[in-house]
Amino acid sequence: MNLTRLYADRICPACGFKLDFTPWEGNKIQERPCPSCGLFFGFDDIREDKREEVYLIARKRWIENGKRWWSKPPAPTDYNPDQQLANLARLENEFG
Repeated sequence: MNLTRLYADRICPACGFKLDFTPWEGNKIQERPCPSCGLFFGFDDIREDKREEVYLIARKRWIENGKRWWSKPPAPTDYNPDQQLANLARLENEFG
């Protein structure tokens, strides 16, 4: 998982949602949650050596809970969690 690239492209590494913020830029963080899966950047993933593991666990939990939209207000009309995951898988393969 190329986290630097996912962060730069503003893609949540747990669910693949296109974020409206860059979660990490070096050691600079945006302490905000992903509105799709609820992963809280700067809190859930504070330990750099555990980030990939944290993202995979968060992804599994989100999928097991039905890939529900986490944030309020309701999900955008074009919310498609299966497409998010497919795009994330494609990016993971592309980025390495």
